[in-house]
Amino acid sequence: MVFLTVLAVSRPTAGMQVASFSPQPEGTTESRVSFLTLPPELRQDVLLRTFTSHHHDEFIATIEARYCQGNHDLYPYDLHSFDSLHGTRYEVNVTQHYVTVHMKAKLWSRALKKTTDYLVSDIEYAEAGWLAGLGTAVIKAKERYEEMWELKTNDNAGFARGVTKATDGSMILDTTVQINGLPIRYKISGPAAMFKAASKVPGAAAAPDAQGPMGINVLLHGDGGQSFFDMPNQAVQKNLMGVAVLAPDPNLFWGGGSGLKRTDGVAHSQAVNDLIKTELPKMMAFNGSQVFFTTVSGGSIMMAGYFIPAQMKNYPGAGVLIACGGQAPQVTFQDANNVMKNTRIHYQTTVNELTSLQESIPQAASAYEKLAVAAGMTPDQIASMQTIDNTPAGGHCAFDAKGFVSGVQLMSNSYSAIMQGGSGMLQGVGNVLKTVVGNEKPTFGPERRQKE
Repeated sequence: MVFLTVLAVSRPTAGMQVASFSPQPEGTTESRVSFLTLPPELRQDVLLRTFTSHHHDEFIATIEARYCQGNHDLYPYDLHSFDSLHGTRYEVNVTQHYVTVHMKAKLWSRALKKTTDYLVSDIEYAEAGWLAGLGTAVIKAKERYEEMWELKTNDNAGFARGVTKATDGSMILDTTVQINGLPIRYKISGPAAMFKAASKVPGAAAAPDAQGPMGINVLLHGDGGQSFFDMPNQAVQKNLMGVAVLAPDPNLFWGGGSGLKRTDGVAHSQAVNDLIKTELPKMMAFNGSQVFFTTVSGGSIMMAGYFIPAQMKNYPGAGVLIACGGQAPQVTFQDANNVMKNTRIHYQTTVNELTSLQESIPQAASAYEKLAVAAGMTPDQIASMQTIDNTPAGGHCAFDAKGFVSGVQLMSNSYSAIMQGGSGMLQGVGNVLKTVVGNEKPTFGPERRQKE
């Protein structure tokens, strides 16, 4: 079954034959209409916005979790894809497939009231007719959010989105900068005194050219951006301050593309490297020789496939927690021998991982192990640098066997124990530091798509 999500609806024009959508009460069964009777513009949008991979569920989970948590700072296409659990689901029969249209006028109105005055009220929906009213709301919301998105991502000088407090009292700077023509939005969290004047963070005290005593843990989120907005690494942990970077991609996919084909992996990896090396030092005093990474799902695919082989030579002594994703190197490996000898890598997945990743994660582990062997490392040396585990009995990224968001947070809470010479204990799971030697191919069970 192929699922497609409509992300925009065009206003019906005079005389246009449109499908009859009749919203149903909460909890009733779906209504179905013919795909061919939809307006041409709607058919085009449906086809353009197809989510055929496992990332569909992750994308929906992103929106669901943020909305339920009261976070209404939604990027342009968030509002167009609420899961059917929050409203009536409509399915459109497209030959042998179904188009799941996650839209309901009442939900739109509730969501829009939280963020903008470009509204169509529930009463206006009823008076104008559901499809026309919804079309008007979509158009107005789309225009408004595109305007906001332009401001947030296209300011060449860097658009400061604000300063907030982290869970441990640290300060979080949320800003955007242009790197190699790409708008890179990032968050950096740490004690106020570690920030520099250019950050405009209250209490910033570090000199412009200063390095600090603390390192950083850079997080690359999964497809859809959930972990960027949650920033599970925002609290300082064992002398590492948190950084989260948002993918410069319309769908918020690190490396662009989809699935295992990350068509912009080279460019995105270069942008992350340049952010760390050039831009972050302008805002924060940190120890450039203590740079660690956390990657989730799609971020893990780009990290293992592109960033490590092309950029990790710039981070001797780094550690990388590759969570619920990964693939073998996709580009020429730079300085492989030194990277293997000096980079700590841990792969963490679950028993019921997604089918595609059940293949690509072992391929990544095997490829990096072979590179370590080629570098002259012994099995014991490899065991100290490359570990793997899939003990948690959960679905994709559900390391706590409960959900995506809580699972990723659990991994982040255990970062120092796993990546910085700690006990290796993951709460509720046990010691996850198993050498890749002899464990390159974990035993998986049936795929489970698990949401928070």
